[in-house]
Amino acid sequence: MLSATDPVAVVALVKELGMNQRIGTLIEGEGLMNDGSAVVLFNVFRGALISKGGLVAHEVAFTGLRLALGGPLVGIAIGAATSFCLANFTYNDLQSEVTLTVVGCYSCFLIAEGTPLHVSGVLAVVFAGLYLSFYGRGNISVQVEHSLHSFWHLAEYIADTLVFFVAGVVMASKMMADDIDAHDWKMLLALFASLQFIRGFVVFLSWPVLKQGYGITWQEGVVLTLGGLRGAVGLSLALTVEEFSDDALSRAVKDKIVSALANTAVFN
Repeated sequence: MLSATDPVAVVALVKELGMNQRIGTLIEGEGLMNDGSAVVLFNVFRGALISKGGLVAHEVAFTGLRLALGGPLVGIAIGAATSFCLANFTYNDLQSEVTLTVVGCYSCFLIAEGTPLHVSGVLAVVFAGLYLSFYGRGNISVQVEHSLHSFWHLAEYIADTLVFFVAGVVMASKMMADDIDAHDWKMLLALFASLQFIRGFVVFLSWPVLKQGYGITWQEGVVLTLGGLRGAVGLSLALTVEEFSDDALSRAVKDKIVSALANTAVFN
């Protein structure tokens, strides 16, 4: 849950301060892949926890491959269908083009997660978006493109706000829970420090590629290190943990998980 990074605030600051757009693109792209990878691993271990069968190597490998490969295939298929509809059935029609992208996005997630396929909905949506970005962008009417971008930026803002609002309400109740004590707060501070160290270490290990491949300066490397914020995806997964039965996870453990994720987001 803590491996998913939230690039929204950092990318907004990069644009506002007029920094090199490559760093914003790098952080945003990393966030997309982190989200998909985190959700896939989360679902693998959630399945093992709920089934109470323990972790069996071949089952973990099969589940991971099914989620990681099936999601992109569904996303590409839905992205291609959405692109085809945009090219052949709409022209300079704001409502229809916005509606098509919304239907494409949500049907992509629902088909991936809510059918017997049971593949990664997050990865499906990511790859549908990538397909539309590469092959479907030219099918969007020029007069509609700006309004379409504005719509999705607003939808993103509303979704993020709702997640943080709900997580804040839940966090407030968890902070007053009897299961959270002084030791947990010390562990939370240690966790936060560890996350910063791990982030910096990974950037350090990746530095030759970042410098040669992307032309990142050491100042931008510092921004990249501090830009590993935790936000909406981790909080959403923490709220998902809240729905686990008490047989799968005790109430005390669920309280500690939600508190750790929420407070890490606050510290970031």
